[in-house]
Amino acid sequence: MNFIYPMFFLLLFFLSGCETVPIQDDLSSSDEQVNSTVAAVNTQDSVILMRVHIKNVFKPNYQPKINYIQFKKRGEKNCDPGFEFGSSEEIPNENCYSIEPSNRQVTISDEPEEGTDYLVKQVVVPGVYKFTKIVSSANSGLIFGRYTTSINKTINVSVPGVYYLGDVDVTLRPRKKGEPRAGSVFPILDQRVSGAAGGTFDILVTDGLDEFKNEIVSLFPELSNLDINKAILPFSNHKSESIKKCSVGQVLSMKNSGLSDEQVERACE
Repeated sequence: MNFIYPMFFLLLFFLSGCETVPIQDDLSSSDEQVNSTVAAVNTQDSVILMRVHIKNVFKPNYQPKINYIQFKKRGEKNCDPGFEFGSSEEIPNENCYSIEPSNRQVTISDEPEEGTDYLVKQVVVPGVYKFTKIVSSANSGLIFGRYTTSINKTINVSVPGVYYLGDVDVTLRPRKKGEPRAGSVFPILDQRVSGAAGGTFDILVTDGLDEFKNEIVSLFPELSNLDINKAILPFSNHKSESIKKCSVGQVLSMKNSGLSDEQVERACE
Protein backbone atom coordinates (compact mmCIF):
# COMPACT_ATOMS: atom_id res chain seq x y z
CA MET A 1 0.00 0.00 0.00
CA ASN A 2 2.98 2.30 0.46
CA PHE A 3 3.24 2.99 -3.27
CA ILE A 4 -0.21 4.60 -3.22
CA TYR A 5 1.01 7.73 -1.42
CA PRO A 6 3.77 8.69 -3.90
CA MET A 7 1.37 8.10 -6.79
CA PHE A 8 -1.27 10.25 -5.10
CA PHE A 9 1.08 13.20 -4.62
CA LEU A 10 2.41 12.85 -8.16
CA LEU A 11 -1.13 12.98 -9.51
CA LEU A 12 -1.90 15.99 -7.32
CA PHE A 13 1.20 17.76 -8.68
CA PHE A 14 0.10 17.35 -12.29
CA LEU A 15 -3.50 18.36 -11.60
CA SER A 16 -2.47 21.49 -9.71
CA GLY A 17 -0.33 22.56 -12.66
CA CYS A 18 -3.29 22.64 -15.05
CA GLU A 19 -4.96 25.97 -15.65
CA THR A 20 -6.95 27.74 -18.34
CA VAL A 21 -4.64 29.78 -20.56
CA PRO A 22 -6.18 33.16 -21.52
CA ILE A 23 -6.56 33.53 -25.28
CA GLN A 24 -3.88 35.66 -26.96
CA ASP A 25 -2.59 37.44 -23.84
CA ASP A 26 0.92 36.89 -25.19
CA LEU A 27 0.05 38.95 -28.27
CA SER A 28 -0.51 42.25 -26.49
CA SER A 29 3.06 43.21 -25.65
CA SER A 30 3.92 46.86 -26.12
CA ASP A 31 5.12 47.96 -29.57
CA GLU A 32 5.61 44.38 -30.69
CA GLN A 33 6.89 44.06 -34.25
CA VAL A 34 5.79 40.63 -35.36
CA ASN A 35 6.42 40.95 -39.06
CA SER A 36 10.10 40.06 -38.75
CA THR A 37 10.54 38.39 -42.13
CA VAL A 38 10.53 40.61 -45.19
CA ALA A 39 8.92 38.97 -48.20
CA ALA A 40 8.47 40.59 -51.59
CA VAL A 41 4.88 41.43 -52.53
CA ASN A 42 3.58 39.60 -55.60
CA THR A 43 2.54 42.28 -58.08
CA GLN A 44 -0.45 40.12 -59.07
CA ASP A 45 -1.90 40.27 -55.53
CA SER A 46 -3.84 42.92 -53.67
CA VAL A 47 -2.74 44.01 -50.20
CA ILE A 48 -5.15 45.35 -47.58
CA LEU A 49 -3.76 47.76 -44.98
CA MET A 50 -5.50 49.39 -42.04
CA ARG A 51 -4.94 50.61 -38.53
CA VAL A 52 -7.44 49.48 -35.86
CA HIS A 53 -7.80 50.94 -32.38
CA ILE A 54 -10.22 49.19 -30.01
CA LYS A 55 -11.10 50.51 -26.56
CA ASN A 56 -13.67 49.85 -23.81
CA VAL A 57 -14.71 53.08 -22.05
CA PHE A 58 -17.76 51.40 -20.51
CA LYS A 59 -15.85 48.76 -18.52
CA PRO A 60 -12.20 49.94 -18.62
CA ASN A 61 -10.94 46.88 -16.75
CA TYR A 62 -11.97 44.74 -19.73
CA GLN A 63 -10.03 46.03 -22.73
CA PRO A 64 -10.83 43.90 -25.82
CA LYS A 65 -8.05 42.15 -27.71
CA ILE A 66 -8.81 41.23 -31.30
CA ASN A 67 -9.23 37.52 -31.99
CA TYR A 68 -9.67 37.96 -35.72
CA ILE A 69 -10.82 40.35 -38.45
CA GLN A 70 -12.91 38.78 -41.19
CA PHE A 71 -13.14 39.56 -44.89
CA LYS A 72 -15.14 37.46 -47.33
CA LYS A 73 -15.41 37.54 -51.10
CA ARG A 74 -18.63 39.05 -52.43
CA GLY A 75 -21.34 36.41 -52.67
CA GLU A 76 -19.74 34.09 -50.12
CA LYS A 77 -22.30 33.28 -47.41
CA ASN A 78 -20.48 30.86 -45.14
CA CYS A 79 -16.93 31.42 -43.93
CA ASP A 80 -16.76 28.39 -41.67
CA PRO A 81 -14.01 25.91 -42.64
CA GLY A 82 -15.02 22.60 -44.15
CA PHE A 83 -13.90 19.09 -43.26
CA GLU A 84 -12.90 16.20 -45.48
CA PHE A 85 -14.89 13.03 -44.80
CA GLY A 86 -12.97 10.76 -42.45
CA SER A 87 -10.51 13.48 -41.45
CA SER A 88 -10.47 15.97 -38.59
CA GLU A 89 -8.33 18.48 -40.51
CA GLU A 90 -10.01 21.72 -41.54
CA ILE A 91 -10.27 22.71 -45.20
CA PRO A 92 -9.97 26.52 -45.28
CA ASN A 93 -12.44 28.53 -47.32
CA GLU A 94 -10.36 30.26 -49.99
CA ASN A 95 -12.98 33.00 -50.38
CA CYS A 96 -12.63 34.10 -46.75
CA TYR A 97 -9.80 35.69 -44.81
CA SER A 98 -9.64 35.66 -41.02
CA ILE A 99 -6.78 37.95 -40.07
CA GLU A 100 -5.44 36.97 -36.65
CA PRO A 101 -2.78 38.69 -34.53
CA SER A 102 -1.02 35.33 -34.32
CA ASN A 103 -0.50 35.09 -38.09
CA ARG A 104 2.49 37.47 -37.99
CA GLN A 105 0.79 40.03 -40.20
CA VAL A 106 -0.33 42.31 -37.39
CA THR A 107 1.68 44.62 -35.16
CA ILE A 108 0.34 45.54 -31.74
CA SER A 109 0.76 48.39 -29.28
CA ASP A 110 -1.05 47.99 -25.97
CA GLU A 111 -1.75 50.65 -23.31
CA PRO A 112 -3.77 49.56 -20.26
CA GLU A 113 -7.17 51.29 -20.14
CA GLU A 114 -6.32 53.19 -23.33
CA GLY A 115 -7.12 50.30 -25.62
CA THR A 116 -5.05 48.44 -28.16
CA ASP A 117 -3.68 49.54 -31.54
CA TYR A 118 -3.31 47.12 -34.44
CA LEU A 119 -1.61 47.75 -37.76
CA VAL A 120 -2.98 45.14 -40.14
CA LYS A 121 -1.67 43.87 -43.48
CA GLN A 122 -3.32 41.08 -45.46
CA VAL A 123 -2.50 39.80 -48.95
CA VAL A 124 -5.65 38.77 -50.85
CA VAL A 125 -6.60 37.58 -54.31
CA PRO A 126 -7.80 40.65 -56.28
CA GLY A 127 -11.58 41.00 -56.15
CA VAL A 128 -14.53 42.59 -54.36
CA TYR A 129 -14.78 41.77 -50.65
CA LYS A 130 -17.01 42.50 -47.70
CA PHE A 131 -15.31 43.53 -44.46
CA THR A 132 -17.74 41.69 -42.21
CA LYS A 133 -16.68 41.92 -38.58
CA ILE A 134 -14.09 42.25 -35.85
CA VAL A 135 -14.27 39.56 -33.16
CA SER A 136 -12.55 40.33 -29.87
CA SER A 137 -12.45 39.21 -26.25
CA ALA A 138 -11.35 40.38 -22.81
CA ASN A 139 -10.70 38.52 -19.60
CA SER A 140 -9.95 39.37 -16.02
CA GLY A 141 -9.81 36.58 -13.49
CA LEU A 142 -12.86 34.36 -13.90
CA ILE A 143 -14.72 36.70 -16.27
CA PHE A 144 -14.34 36.24 -20.04
CA GLY A 145 -16.15 38.70 -22.31
CA ARG A 146 -16.76 38.13 -26.02
CA TYR A 147 -17.47 40.96 -28.46
CA THR A 148 -18.53 41.24 -32.10
CA THR A 149 -18.14 44.49 -34.02
CA SER A 150 -20.14 44.27 -37.24
CA ILE A 151 -18.72 46.32 -40.12
CA ASN A 152 -20.43 44.94 -43.27
CA LYS A 153 -18.79 47.29 -45.76
CA THR A 154 -17.78 46.42 -49.33
CA ILE A 155 -14.25 47.07 -50.58
CA ASN A 156 -13.08 46.81 -54.18
CA VAL A 157 -9.50 45.62 -54.60
CA SER A 158 -9.98 44.10 -58.05
CA VAL A 159 -6.89 45.79 -59.48
CA PRO A 160 -3.65 44.43 -57.97
CA GLY A 161 -2.05 46.92 -55.61
CA VAL A 162 -1.80 48.10 -52.01
CA TYR A 163 -4.97 49.53 -50.48
CA TYR A 164 -5.24 51.52 -47.25
CA LEU A 165 -8.73 51.22 -45.69
CA GLY A 166 -8.25 53.91 -43.06
CA ASP A 167 -7.81 54.27 -39.32
CA VAL A 168 -10.68 52.34 -37.75
CA ASP A 169 -11.46 53.53 -34.22
CA VAL A 170 -13.75 51.12 -32.33
CA THR A 171 -15.08 52.30 -28.96
CA LEU A 172 -17.29 50.28 -26.62
CA ARG A 173 -19.58 52.58 -24.63
CA PRO A 174 -22.79 52.18 -22.58
CA ARG A 175 -25.73 51.13 -24.71
CA LYS A 176 -28.95 53.12 -24.97
CA LYS A 177 -32.36 51.56 -25.52
CA GLY A 178 -32.77 50.27 -29.05
CA GLU A 179 -29.05 50.26 -29.89
CA PRO A 180 -27.35 47.01 -30.91
CA ARG A 181 -25.31 45.16 -28.33
CA ALA A 182 -21.54 44.75 -28.39
CA GLY A 183 -21.99 41.01 -27.96
CA SER A 184 -24.35 38.25 -26.97
CA VAL A 185 -26.15 38.29 -23.62
CA PHE A 186 -24.83 34.80 -22.86
CA PRO A 187 -23.17 33.72 -20.68
CA ILE A 188 -25.09 36.26 -18.62
CA LEU A 189 -22.51 37.03 -15.90
CA ASP A 190 -19.48 37.28 -18.18
CA GLN A 191 -21.20 39.38 -20.83
CA ARG A 192 -22.75 41.75 -18.30
CA VAL A 193 -19.60 42.33 -16.23
CA SER A 194 -17.36 42.80 -19.30
CA GLY A 195 -19.75 45.29 -20.91
CA ALA A 196 -20.61 43.14 -23.93
CA ALA A 197 -24.32 42.84 -23.09
CA GLY A 198 -24.80 46.37 -21.77
CA GLY A 199 -22.55 48.14 -24.25
CA THR A 200 -22.54 49.08 -27.91
CA PHE A 201 -19.79 49.96 -30.39
CA ASP A 202 -19.18 53.32 -32.02
CA ILE A 203 -16.98 53.18 -35.11
CA LEU A 204 -15.11 56.12 -36.57
CA VAL A 205 -12.97 55.80 -39.71
CA THR A 206 -10.49 58.52 -40.67
CA ASP A 207 -7.72 58.96 -43.21
CA GLY A 208 -4.42 58.74 -41.34
CA LEU A 209 -2.18 57.52 -44.15
CA ASP A 210 -0.04 60.64 -44.41
CA GLU A 211 0.53 60.62 -40.64
CA PHE A 212 1.34 56.93 -40.32
CA LYS A 213 2.90 56.11 -43.70
CA ASN A 214 6.46 56.15 -42.33
CA GLU A 215 5.41 53.82 -39.51
CA ILE A 216 3.71 51.48 -41.99
CA VAL A 217 6.79 51.30 -44.20
CA SER A 218 9.03 50.81 -41.17
CA LEU A 219 6.97 47.85 -39.96
CA PHE A 220 6.34 46.44 -43.43
CA PRO A 221 9.48 47.32 -45.45
CA GLU A 222 8.33 45.18 -48.37
CA LEU A 223 5.87 48.01 -49.12
CA SER A 224 8.51 50.76 -49.22
CA ASN A 225 8.77 50.91 -53.02
CA LEU A 226 5.07 50.44 -53.72
CA ASP A 227 2.33 53.03 -54.11
CA ILE A 228 -0.32 52.89 -51.38
CA ASN A 229 -3.82 53.63 -52.69
CA LYS A 230 -6.48 55.11 -50.43
CA ALA A 231 -9.70 53.10 -50.22
CA ILE A 232 -11.15 54.56 -47.02
CA LEU A 233 -14.09 52.58 -45.64
CA PRO A 234 -17.30 54.42 -46.59
CA PHE A 235 -18.50 55.78 -43.28
CA SER A 236 -17.33 58.39 -40.79
CA ASN A 237 -19.48 57.51 -37.79
CA HIS A 238 -21.31 54.24 -37.51
CA LYS A 239 -23.05 52.29 -34.78
CA SER A 240 -22.33 48.60 -35.20
CA GLU A 241 -25.12 46.20 -36.09
CA SER A 242 -24.41 43.44 -33.60
CA ILE A 243 -26.55 40.90 -31.78
CA LYS A 244 -30.17 42.10 -31.98
CA LYS A 245 -32.36 39.11 -31.16
CA CYS A 246 -32.34 36.07 -28.94
CA SER A 247 -33.21 32.55 -29.97
CA VAL A 248 -36.10 30.68 -28.37
CA GLY A 249 -33.64 28.64 -26.34
CA GLN A 250 -31.93 31.78 -25.04
CA VAL A 251 -35.27 33.31 -24.03
CA LEU A 252 -36.26 30.16 -22.14
CA SER A 253 -32.87 30.06 -20.44
CA MET A 254 -33.24 33.67 -19.27
CA LYS A 255 -36.72 33.04 -17.94
CA ASN A 256 -35.54 29.91 -16.15
CA SER A 257 -32.76 31.96 -14.54
CA GLY A 258 -35.40 34.18 -12.93
CA LEU A 259 -35.53 37.16 -15.30
CA SER A 260 -38.94 38.79 -15.78
CA ASP A 261 -40.61 39.12 -19.20
CA GLU A 262 -39.69 42.81 -19.23
CA GLN A 263 -36.05 42.05 -18.47
CA VAL A 264 -35.95 39.40 -21.20
CA GLU A 265 -37.49 41.83 -23.69
CA ARG A 266 -34.89 44.48 -22.87
CA ALA A 267 -32.09 41.92 -23.14
CA CYS A 268 -33.20 40.88 -26.62
CA GLU A 269 -33.84 44.32 -28.13
